[in-house]
Amino acid sequence: MMTHKINAQADQTQLNNTGWSAKQMVSRVMGACLLSVMFLFGATVNGAEPSDLQEWLSQPLSSGRSYDYLEDHSRYNNIADPFASDSQNQMTSNQGQSRAPDRWYEEYHRNSASTSASTPTLEDLLRSHIEQMGYSRPANDYREERPSYERSYYTPTDSSTDRNQDFQLNIQKLRELLEQYQSTPSTTPAPSQPVDQPASTLSPREERERKLAARYGDPVVGRFIMNISTQQALSVYQETARLIDTRHIQPTSYKDRAEYALGNLDLAIQNQYFLTANQISPSAQQVSNFRSGLRQMYQKYPVKNSSDALNLIYQTINMAQQTVGLRGSAVVTEFVYAATETLDKYSAFVPEDSYRKPSATLEDHIVGIGVEIKPEADSIMIMKTLPNGPAANAGLKQGDVILSIDGQSVSGKTLDWVVDRITGAEGSRIVLGVRRDSKTANVTMVRSRVKIESVSEYKMVSSDVGYIKLEKFAQASSEEMDKALWSLHNSGMKSLVIDLRGNPGGLLTTAIELSNKFLPSGTIVSTRGRTAGDQSMETATYEQTWKTPLVVLVDKNSASASEIFAAAIQENGRGIIVGERSYGKGTVQTHFPLQAVSGNLRITTAKFYSPKGREMAGAGVTPDIAVANSNVGEDLVLQRATEEARSGRAQNLAQSGSRNQTQTYPSLSSF
Repeated sequence: MMTHKINAQADQTQLNNTGWSAKQMVSRVMGACLLSVMFLFGATVNGAEPSDLQEWLSQPLSSGRSYDYLEDHSRYNNIADPFASDSQNQMTSNQGQSRAPDRWYEEYHRNSASTSASTPTLEDLLRSHIEQMGYSRPANDYREERPSYERSYYTPTDSSTDRNQDFQLNIQKLRELLEQYQSTPSTTPAPSQPVDQPASTLSPREERERKLAARYGDPVVGRFIMNISTQQALSVYQETARLIDTRHIQPTSYKDRAEYALGNLDLAIQNQYFLTANQISPSAQQVSNFRSGLRQMYQKYPVKNSSDALNLIYQTINMAQQTVGLRGSAVVTEFVYAATETLDKYSAFVPEDSYRKPSATLEDHIVGIGVEIKPEADSIMIMKTLPNGPAANAGLKQGDVILSIDGQSVSGKTLDWVVDRITGAEGSRIVLGVRRDSKTANVTMVRSRVKIESVSEYKMVSSDVGYIKLEKFAQASSEEMDKALWSLHNSGMKSLVIDLRGNPGGLLTTAIELSNKFLPSGTIVSTRGRTAGDQSMETATYEQTWKTPLVVLVDKNSASASEIFAAAIQENGRGIIVGERSYGKGTVQTHFPLQAVSGNLRITTAKFYSPKGREMAGAGVTPDIAVANSNVGEDLVLQRATEEARSGRAQNLAQSGSRNQTQTYPSLSSF
């Protein structure tokens, strides 16, 4: 089992890039949102698995039909927040990865000579192919766009006929989309590359297989694919390509994206999660034909630009339908996923379900049973219950093991499957089969609204030292921090310890706001990206500032917004940092709501820098006093922090940091 941390959300910023509504708001992601990685189970493998490109390309094509088409034509703690219930499964609205993908076809390109030939337009090719297949040109049904939360997915009335109807592509729309890509995208260089995190122990192939199993083991992805048309999927691909070209700090080429997509499809057709999600059961011969077809697609239709990519996608759709009966929407969706996977480990395509919100863990309420879970062997372990939630009220606690959900065993199921079953509509009933030590019981609960506290604990750790544990930088964190600070002040606090250990980050605006509570002046953070909107420098502006001596605790899991806060305190000489070197995320992600379907594209659009201009990516925050976390016995880090909070050094930093302060609360000595 592996656990990864990725981001949750960020502040709202104006999106001004060409072709996108100036009024549309996006979320800039500043943290590592908690995501538990599921167990990986064996996938059914049909046919040989070539170990490298040369072997793959040298395999003979299927003895059956040759697919000769038109020529030259992308948690550790997982809060069970509102995802779709079983009765609402029909959708209604809709990790340091290498920069360059592993090349499935690199040797072919080195050894094959390029040929020059006149290429018909995409419109000519599509029209010709549609006419050959006996299809009539459909009417243009592109209506005025509505907000993403109002749009509905296209739902076929008959899935057996929809597979053919999927290919009735709107040529006019595709031509319009293609014209948007005739200009060369900006190639403004991004800041220098970050220091890489330690490499994964998985090989590139194993990592891709893990991602595919995780992706298609998520019921949301399966519902997404089955409920959109090929036309909608192509629109999503076009949106994705445009945003990557214009906003990502270092976009990959169309060639890289296409290669990665074909490689993913080659692995996916051997993955049982993929087959189940797409409701297909191809024979070994059909799988062999499909894989042979992928090799032909790559060899016949090299990709250099967006037009070539669209052509390759269309040819792959046709081949996939004829060989294994795979829907066009599934093929295009994998091209979308692959495009983001060639970028960086934080960029992603996120299809949206009725109740699954990307920002749910940063909101102040969720609907669910209020648990944080992680996978164990053939079961799911409860890591935490939220106060006053259904799970806590039912007596569940950390360490309890979930064996079944509404009578269905969780053994062999992915974490996303479990989350999909646990969460649901407010007022709905759920029965968990739970084991505690050697005893088992069925626990019945009713899902309800549960308050999520980002300040999980505040207390006096000595007669004059206050302590605040901040779990994440969420929407309500500033208000919760104020409540905790005033309570501790009224209890006699003279110095303060803020614990950011394990805090994965969150909202950029919240990180700035909390820094302002303690910094009377100075730079908090700066960001640098490819567009003017991605360039910023945030400085302390909050005039009423706490001048309490301050110590901040960090560890290897303190990331993003946590690092912004800690670096601002450290480099402005405001307080002392104690613990372990932080994670070193250092990048900003922007959430772009998609127009074609209900979902989000999360793209790395900038890097952030410390007050002294130091790049945070890969480097993190080095503590002033290094103390390792201990999982047993007393909290040595907190003990050392308490000593430092009372020290003359912390008091001197607090006093020097407030010399330029424009306004204080003179009547309150602890400020």
